[in-house]
Amino acid sequence: MKAEVIFSRIETRHHGGQNGGGTSAKIRLKYRYFVGGREYTGHRFCFGGGSAHSQAIATQELVEETSKFDVSYCRSCPSLSVAKPGIQQDSLTVMGFGLGLLLLMFCFIQA
Repeated sequence: MKAEVIFSRIETRHHGGQNGGGTSAKIRLKYRYFVGGREYTGHRFCFGGGSAHSQAIATQELVEETSKFDVSYCRSCPSLSVAKPGIQQDSLTVMGFGLGLLLLMFCFIQA
């Protein structure tokens, strides 16, 4: 399903710290698509973790160049949509870290 971009921009956030801090980025997106002749709007880029700065910039450039992109939506609830379906790398990293910590705690309890 093709969606048309209504609005897109990258929001960057600078945060300080002892080691100089860092920068994080998030894409803000609003798009419209049609299902069964009815118009819907969406804003969700992905489920799970946010985009890395370079990924957000690449996505922003792609969205601006084409102004149309593929969107996935729920067949039983077409108002639920996402531009990039699937589990994002950030989410997998957090889950892996959590499972590793859980396994480590289990090993200490058994000892």
